[in-house]
Amino acid sequence: MLKFFRKIRQNLLMENKTGKYFKYAFGEIILVVIGILIALTVAEWNNSRHENKIEIRLLKELHKGVSDDLKKINKELETTNACIANLIELDSLLKLEIPLANEHHYKLFGNVYGLRHINLNKALYEDLKSTGLGIIKDDKIRTQIIKVFEDDYDYIKGFKEIEFIVNHVNRPYYLKNFEELKFKKYAKPIDFKALWEDAYYKNIVNYRLTILQINQQAYYPKTIHELKILLELIEEYISI
Repeated sequence: MLKFFRKIRQNLLMENKTGKYFKYAFGEIILVVIGILIALTVAEWNNSRHENKIEIRLLKELHKGVSDDLKKINKELETTNACIANLIELDSLLKLEIPLANEHHYKLFGNVYGLRHINLNKALYEDLKSTGLGIIKDDKIRTQIIKVFEDDYDYIKGFKEIEFIVNHVNRPYYLKNFEELKFKKYAKPIDFKALWEDAYYKNIVNYRLTILQINQQAYYPKTIHELKILLELIEEYISI
């Protein structure tokens, strides 16, 4: 094709048709520019299609991961609320006269001892950051993703450290004063009467209750709400 155009230009020069030569050369330049623009447009279109496929794939993976975490948090909130109800009952009972020990008391004592935290999946978000958050074109989705993972997930991650602090207080006391320990479920006092009258143990129960109320019970519903917003935004955007 280039040889063909070159031959036409040479013929025009040989025939001394300078005016036509320049008109033809100018037209040829215009055609080349148009060709370049078309090529750039096609390349940009292909690149856009490729980015769209990546965006959709990432959002689908994120949707699944967040859905799994939402189920996990809902289940943990249910367990936490049940534990808090038992601790409230135990905290109230310890203010009363010493009752006859029974299995129900041992189950209540068991609720005090044990770590209560969950691990959420932040790996997908880290992959997304490495790819570039700009791949997510919808501003609302991108903002909500950052909010969920940078705020809510990190806050819940901090519960693990708090739980270890609580356990550092509870564990020595339980190992010393209880037998037949079953993590978060059951604990039989070695001396029921002494335990019931122990002001330090009453403080342990109240401490365990308060930590769960101000952290897990208060924050899990907030995170559940934010996750639902993110899932709805993704579903509207890619029609899941």
